[in-house]
Amino acid sequence: MYSKQAARLQHPEHRAGDIRRALQRAEAFIRKVQRPDGSWYGSWGVCFTYAGWFGAAALGALGHSAEDDPALARSCAFVASKQRLDGGWGESYLSCQDKVYSQLEGASHVVNTAWAMMALMAAGHHLKDPQALHK
Repeated sequence: MYSKQAARLQHPEHRAGDIRRALQRAEAFIRKVQRPDGSWYGSWGVCFTYAGWFGAAALGALGHSAEDDPALARSCAFVASKQRLDGGWGESYLSCQDKVYSQLEGASHVVNTAWAMMALMAAGHHLKDPQALHK
């Protein structure tokens, strides 16, 4: 979605209808597969955190934000709810296997923390409530 959106902005007349339809279909798919709790299931990376980053980034690239888009607001609420007491995030690989979010044992993980923070920023959550990014 990033490249299609970038192409559309750089060359608005080039295959405008095709690109618009592709983006609309992609957006509809992303919205359809979002879970009621605001998460997206990712069978790659470490599941919900990784998929949440991609889902939020895709909708954010289309100009949506957590302030005006209920799907992104739910996504941010889900991601923020998984923040640990040390300020980071840590998701276990068991999330993929069990299809339910599982906290990593021990300390937070720097990669999960980065993905979660990028998801929140892509959704514009940091403009509304920057607290999670500063813990």
